[in-house]
Amino acid sequence: MGVGRTKKTDVSNEAAQAKLGAGHHHEAYRVAAQIAEKAFTELDYGAMPAPLRIMQQARAAIREKAVASGHVYLISGDIPVSPSGVKPGCYLVQPPRVGVDGRAIREMADENHVPALVIVREPTTRDGAWPVVTIGPATIRTRIEPPDAAEPSGKAKGKAKPDPSTVPDAGGAQALPSPQWFVEAAHSLAQTGIEQAKPEGSTAARVEALYLRTQAHPDGDALFAALIEACVQAAKEPKAAVRPRKPVFDEEDEDLGELG
Repeated sequence: MGVGRTKKTDVSNEAAQAKLGAGHHHEAYRVAAQIAEKAFTELDYGAMPAPLRIMQQARAAIREKAVASGHVYLISGDIPVSPSGVKPGCYLVQPPRVGVDGRAIREMADENHVPALVIVREPTTRDGAWPVVTIGPATIRTRIEPPDAAEPSGKAKGKAKPDPSTVPDAGGAQALPSPQWFVEAAHSLAQTGIEQAKPEGSTAARVEALYLRTQAHPDGDALFAALIEACVQAAKEPKAAVRPRKPVFDEEDEDLGELG
């Protein structure tokens, strides 16, 4: 990499870091993501950790604000179609809505600098678990325990607010998740994403697998940590013979199916 390009990257990282320090977390993430994407497509693994750390910190701050709001929204009917429809808080997107709807809510929130933590669940399994999913250039799906059924939706205390269109699963009252439940669900998705990213071959292949999953699940703090570690290792190794593909979201990922 030339000196000029190194200086330009440093300036961009400094700009992203300045936005982070000023509390402009969505902008910090956006700028840092552009730097990381450029480095990824150029196989410059050594240039990836700096912007990735900014992205990790920015999403952590956004997540903390969403949780601190105390608001919980259940979405099973119409999703917000305007910026004014997205408020700070935690969003549980559930059937008949699917993963692509959750992605749309998160993107709308990000575009309008609204702190939101979005989790998408699929129909309850026979053993009572909730499959949760996040989609993007890769799909991450795992099973988690539903919230305590002692607090049915519509009777929550505090600021938690069910969407009027929400209906319980057939077979019983649906609990309204706490903000902490969303944090735990996001962590579970991150851990599953890390487990998925174990391709055979080079460290560069692991970088690609983890990078795609941070794009699908930007609220996976552990995913960023694993990706940064992989980038540091890949920078010490010869470049992969095959260039990692540039992330392109596959709309067919919308067809999520059901965990067996």
